[in-house]
Amino acid sequence: MDKGVERGQSFLDSAAESMQDSTASARAPAKVTYQPVDQAALSDDGRKLSGALALIPRNAKHDKHPAERVIGWALRHSTSGLEEAEGATLCAGWDKRTGGASLTVFKTSYPEYCATKPVTIASVFDLAKTHGWKGEQESTDDSVDPHRNAPKPDPTMLYGLIGDVARAAAQTTEANRYAVAAAHIALLSAGVGRNVYLPVGNVKHHARIFMLHVGRSGRGRKGEAVSLTKRIRWEIEEHHSEDTENLADPLCGQMHDGGLSTREGLALLIHDGYRVGKEDVLPIEDKRLWVIESEFANVLHQAKRDGNTLSSALRDSWDGVSIRPATKTSRLWASNPHISLTGNITPSELLGLMESRELSNGFANRFLIFWAERERIEPFPKPTPRTVVTDLAERTKAVIRFATEGYPENKDSRPMELSADARTEYARLYRGELSRLADGEKVAALIERRAPILLRLAMIFALTDKTLTIDLPHIHAALAWVRFHRDSVRFIFNDAAGELAARESSDGAAKILEYLTQNGRTSRAELSKKCFSGHLSAKRIDEALDSLLMNTPPSIEVQEGEKDEKSGKRTKFYHCCETGETGEVAHSARNGASSRSCETGEVGIAAKNPVSPSSPISQGCESAGKPIDSPSSPVSPSSRPATEMPFDLVEVEI
Repeated sequence: MDKGVERGQSFLDSAAESMQDSTASARAPAKVTYQPVDQAALSDDGRKLSGALALIPRNAKHDKHPAERVIGWALRHSTSGLEEAEGATLCAGWDKRTGGASLTVFKTSYPEYCATKPVTIASVFDLAKTHGWKGEQESTDDSVDPHRNAPKPDPTMLYGLIGDVARAAAQTTEANRYAVAAAHIALLSAGVGRNVYLPVGNVKHHARIFMLHVGRSGRGRKGEAVSLTKRIRWEIEEHHSEDTENLADPLCGQMHDGGLSTREGLALLIHDGYRVGKEDVLPIEDKRLWVIESEFANVLHQAKRDGNTLSSALRDSWDGVSIRPATKTSRLWASNPHISLTGNITPSELLGLMESRELSNGFANRFLIFWAERERIEPFPKPTPRTVVTDLAERTKAVIRFATEGYPENKDSRPMELSADARTEYARLYRGELSRLADGEKVAALIERRAPILLRLAMIFALTDKTLTIDLPHIHAALAWVRFHRDSVRFIFNDAAGELAARESSDGAAKILEYLTQNGRTSRAELSKKCFSGHLSAKRIDEALDSLLMNTPPSIEVQEGEKDEKSGKRTKFYHCCETGETGEVAHSARNGASSRSCETGEVGIAAKNPVSPSSPISQGCESAGKPIDSPSSPVSPSSRPATEMPFDLVEVEI
């Protein structure tokens, strides 16, 4: 560079510095004091800068500017994203370590100063890199630890007969007790048939369960998990055929262990009859079917093929609606199906083959997905003693006989009900834990049907006690399964960072709702500054607001304020919504600037029974309607008993 040009550039730099200092001195307060910010309370940007500053010595320079000026200017600049107190704290910390005077520069600098090339926090990072700083992850020790424990099942899941089967299998083999229990639940689910049902609103729930066992190849012991239940079923059918001398009338219903490929193939197993040439094939009257899909990846592969409708047929089966022909040329029907399913898959197959459409169309969330691998190492596994198998078979047979009384001639003739205690407990869970969306969008989609799954499990546990009344222990055992399902889905489909992000968003939603309840209508900028003191990222705040807006009914509402004369934009404000008697958002709340907390009606979110304080929708909500003390069904309250509905209950998709 020409020496004259270099001297001119040096003169311009000096003039710019002098201008900044003089401008700052003219505009900044003569004496500024800041309340120090605790290191633990630093924002994400603050923690990153703290790591970078730790490597910058006092004698360092950046573009001929000494380090103390670079740091003071950059942290005071309006683009830093730091609160003034936070910037001052970081400067003071650097000064204490190096003996520098960055805090003095910080106090006398003008935040909006901009020369041709302003000094920003990017300059601080560049300076730190010249002295060995390698980025946030390597300079700090607060990065997300990727290690997690596998989900731990609750022994409450091993209820009654089902628990006895599970313990018997695990006593002599490497089978996981909870995977064995899941297999026996599936057998009973198919075996109890459609004569017993639980009325929920206008819907009849039958005890159909789809189980999906996830475990690594060789360690999941997935084949071992179903072997004892198969032995028990064989023992039951052998004695039953000897008693009735009819091999075509299985007591437990049919079992299919050969894999599934098409809708028509599934319908054929329990068809309504069809014609081959001039010969009529008689219909199968008993529609009970236990499907064992040892390679569930095959089902997911089939679902990816163009024109394959197996996944929709399985959705229909879970709902209990007729499996209709997919084409005009097909004449295969299966009305009133009662199908349970046991599937096995590895985590890599599940993650690789489960597409977004399976999440959005309700196929995946009809399965109770659980993680299970061997609990112990047994070099020489032994078969379960015959006497134990015989005893378990007799008890299983008694449950199926109790539940199928009058089936298949009669259907839907034996309603089940919840006891008063069970009804109170389920109502509390339904308003809280079972409706909470705190684990991220993907996990929420996969566990969306946990409420009906819980009721169906509770039905099976009650039937093992040979009663049509679901009591509190049955609800608690079913709840343990639903919680294990949630934990397994989080473990399989999330990583540690994803779980942390979901937890931050959930906690943020609870804090926002509490803040809006106390302070009324608030803008997003005010939430960031006053509710979180700048310590929660904009992304997490947006996720928290989205979750509150998408609750059903919504917990908050957004309103637009007056148009700003300079920018022409309208500021958005958030407030707790009001809901009407049936839980819908009240009209006045949509159009008004109400700052009252959420109020719900007779079937709204909030009610007399409190929900978990950790639930975002539980914060600051009061009941505006009558308390729910004894609804006739688990979801839809009514003054009539469950057995005195004024219309016929029908099977519909849930």
